[in-house]
Amino acid sequence: MKKQFKTLNNIKKIHMIGIGGTSMSGIALILKKEGYTVTGSDKFHGDMIDILEKNGIPVAIGSHAELVKDADIVVYTSAINQHDPEFVRAKSLGIPTYERAKFLEINENQKDRIEEIRNLFSEMYNLVEEICKPSRETSLVFTKLEEAQFWAIKGISREVE
Repeated sequence: MKKQFKTLNNIKKIHMIGIGGTSMSGIALILKKEGYTVTGSDKFHGDMIDILEKNGIPVAIGSHAELVKDADIVVYTSAINQHDPEFVRAKSLGIPTYERAKFLEINENQKDRIEEIRNLFSEMYNLVEEICKPSRETSLVFTKLEEAQFWAIKGISREVE
C-alpha cells in the first residue's frame, strides 16, 4: 500500500495511546491500511479493540511504558493525563508526541481521510452483511458501525471548522 501522508515520509511505526475511541480507532485503521505499523493501548477492552485486532493492530489494555520504545511517533487522545506511563516514556526517549487533533493538523488532506473512513466502514458493513445472518445482533452491529463512522468523521471534520 502506498503511503499518502507526505508529512510522515520517514515514519514506519506509530503507537496510539487511547486507541479504542471512535476517532482514534478510525485513524489507526486508515494508517494501517496506508502501510504503517500501528500499535496501541487503551484503558478498556471494547468492540473497537476487537475490530482493530482483527485488522492486525495489536492493542494492549492498560498503559505500559515499554510499548513505545520502538515507535517513531506517539499519538495520544486528549483523555490521557500527562503522567501516563507511555506518554512519559515517549517524552523521555525523545519520541515525537502528538495529541490527536495536532496529529490531524500535520496531515492536511482531511477530505481524503474522510473518504478513507467511509470506504473502510463500508467494507466492514459489507463483510458483516456477508458473514452474519440477519438478526437483532447484526442490526446492532450496523447501528454501531454507523455511529462509529459518524464520530470518526466528526473528529476529523472538527479540525477544519
